[in-house]
Amino acid sequence: SNDPSVDTNLHWARRIDDVTFAYQGQVPGVNSPQLDGVPSIDAEGVLFFVSPRSDGATLSTVHRARWHGDVADIGLVPGVSERVPGIVTFDVEVSADGNELVFADGEYRRGDLVPRSADLLHAFRRGDAFVRDPASRARFAAVNTPALEYAAALSADGRELFFTRADPARGVAPAIWRAVRASPTAPFGP
Repeated sequence: SNDPSVDTNLHWARRIDDVTFAYQGQVPGVNSPQLDGVPSIDAEGVLFFVSPRSDGATLSTVHRARWHGDVADIGLVPGVSERVPGIVTFDVEVSADGNELVFADGEYRRGDLVPRSADLLHAFRRGDAFVRDPASRARFAAVNTPALEYAAALSADGRELFFTRADPARGVAPAIWRAVRASPTAPFGP
């Protein structure tokens, strides 16, 4: 829930087989009294998630932690936030290899529970930080619209993207959409 009065936390389950998972509880050591959500993990066990726990001081919401049974080294991910008041990175997806992030930036005004605008953007790893891709707008030109785009999920090969699109101003409920591209470096198609 985006409602600040609800304590939203990260939970996890262990895979039993192709269709069965066993609930394990909250992710140990990562949850805060703030909203903690939209987890994504790479093949090396680096967990990325969004939390406004330090947004007031840092204007940043994307965190990461190492997770190998226990969570360690929780910290902000440098280079993702534009650090502009009212622009909030509220979703994050890490590529399987951990070298790319797809995220949603939303424009909020005080009291908004839903962003006034939201688009998908891209960043790539440079050392321990990430750098916003100057070609993000072109990479997602066939995906981003005047509606809200968020909640990205990348295939392991980086050629398939699932995301949510909603347009509350026009009464259009959230729906899951799919876009593909010819290679992991090409722009996504419509």
